[in-house]
Parts: sequence; structure tokens; C-alpha cells
Amino acid sequence: MSHRPDTEIFACWLLPPGNQPSACATTVEDYEKFMAGSKSTTADAVKKLLQCLRDLAYAFSREEADTLSPHKDGVDHHIELKPGALLPFRRPYRLSGQEEDALKKWVDDMLAKNMIRPATSEAAAPVIVVRKPGGGLRVCIDYRALNAVTVKNRYPIPLVQDTLTRLSLKKYFTKLDIIAAFNRIRIAKGDEHKTAFTTRYS
Repeated sequence: MSHRPDTEIFACWLLPPGNQPSACATTVEDYEKFMAGSKSTTADAVKKLLQCLRDLAYAFSREEADTLSPHKDGVDHHIELKPGALLPFRRPYRLSGQEEDALKKWVDDMLAKNMIRPATSEAAAPVIVVRKPGGGLRVCIDYRALNAVTVKNRYPIPLVQDTLTRLSLKKYFTKLDIIAAFNRIRIAKGDEHKTAFTTRYS
């Protein structure tokens, strides 16, 4: 990737409502090295940016991220099975003691947030626990058997090179990381039982 000297990049912490977001950088040395020679951003532009972030701080609330999103027409995820397909049932995978502890903590946390609920279903997917690149454990549900019997929803994805080419002609760009992104889209009503998973606790 090439660096355009007239490009400004700002990193901001977006805090819960009631707190003031503030511009920040990794280190002064990194900022000065990367932004050397850039004069395109004025103090007034920075002020407007921070005001915009303050106005939208609610959208980045950790409390909101811990609640289940409402159902939305055209957004909810429908799971259509192939004709004649049966819902798959898989036995739980064997987990280490550390992985079991992480799973129990995750289940309790998700139940408390109403992200999941106890259920009975002919379907059951096993749980796998993987290590995060930065350390710690992540609980995942192995839905490969379910995916194998669902009708695929295919849609075009932009080419990476085309996206980078269009981005290179711009002066500003924004990168957002959604908190608990996988939980932002609800499973369509009537399809929830298809996503059932099994653990030693339920």
C-alpha cells in the first residue's frame, strides 16, 4: 500500500453516552512520522469531527451491544433447507477443562443477556473453542452440518483490488469494527430451532 502525504487519519475512542469521545494517536512519534508534511486538515475540521462523534456516541454504546437486536423485515436471517433435507444432529466435541470453563462462562453470559435461551430441538450443533490471536478463548458453534443442507444465498462481493483502487482516490476513509457483530442480525422467527447447539450443560 502507498501513503499519500495529503491523507489525514484520526483514531478516536467512542465512549458510552455521558462521556466525551476524544481524538487520540498511538504515539506522538508514530503520528509525526506518518503525517509528516500533511497540512490538509484544519483545527475547525477536527472540531466538527469530534462534535459529530459526540452526537453519534449512542451508536457505540457497550450497553446497547449487550442487548438483542429487534427483528427487522428484510434483515432477519432466514434458514431455508434443501428439499427433503433433515436437520442435522451432532454429538458434542470433547473439550479440555480450560475450554469447558470458558464455555460455561460464555453460556451463562449469553443467557443473562437473552442472546440465547434453553430449547428443545431435533437439531443440535457441537461447540468448538478456539484460541484468539491476541490471547484468550473464543466459543464458536460448528454449523458446518447445517450449512451443508441449506439453500445458499449467493450475492456478489466487491473485488478487493477494485475497492482499494477506489479508496486510493479518496482523501478520508473510516474503518468501523462492530461490537458483537454476529449478534446484530436476528434469526428469523420460526427458524430459531434450526440453530440449536448442545453442551454438557444443556
